[in-house]
Amino acid sequence: MGFEDNVLIKLKRDYSKDESIAFLIRRISELKLEKGKTDSYIQELKHEIKVLKNDIKHKVKVVTNDHNLIRKIEKMKLKDKEKSRKINYLIESNKAMKEKLNI
Repeated sequence: MGFEDNVLIKLKRDYSKDESIAFLIRRISELKLEKGKTDSYIQELKHEIKVLKNDIKHKVKVVTNDHNLIRKIEKMKLKDKEKSRKINYLIESNKAMKEKLNI
């Protein structure tokens, strides 16, 4: 309500039918405008939530891919260690055979 409406209510002035209807129509217009702003803000927030959810999904996917990549690298390192052990074993075996054969 505007200042004038409050003053008139305080004076307990009787509004005419036309004044009451005009006041109500104006108040309805104000409330519709306020509702429109609120609906727009809600839609903006919903869009922001959607964007944030997509961003989180993307980040989770990247982190998951990073973990998978790290696991693959660790497996490759283990395989390389196993290969190095086998190579060292073969070298040692070769040395031992050469020693036995005096070559």
